[in-house]
Amino acid sequence: SSGINAEYGGSVEEGHDWVAQAEPLQIRGITFEQQLSYFCRFILEPMGFQLSYVTRVPYLCTGDLHNKYYSLSDALVAVTVPPAVTVPPVGPGVVGATNTTRVEMDTPPPGEGEE
Repeated sequence: SSGINAEYGGSVEEGHDWVAQAEPLQIRGITFEQQLSYFCRFILEPMGFQLSYVTRVPYLCTGDLHNKYYSLSDALVAVTVPPAVTVPPVGPGVVGATNTTRVEMDTPPPGEGEE
């Protein structure tokens, strides 16, 4: 078993520095649930991954002058890879990265928000 940390913010932490992400994910949605749904449906599935389960998990990080710590939402996504699918290589700025930026979109994912 192996895993990657898929960063979707605009920058990643490398040592003590913040650097621009090499290939930011284009995720749509306002809420955590909308963004996670979009990620699974429009990024993972087209790549051939089959979703096994997904859960929301807390990520606690160090604080600043205003708060002792911050509690952020992360997603733990378990997928299977069918034998015929080749997993793309992980590029710089993805492994070991942690999401600390909020993504806001002005258009909802396809099919969301429609009655």
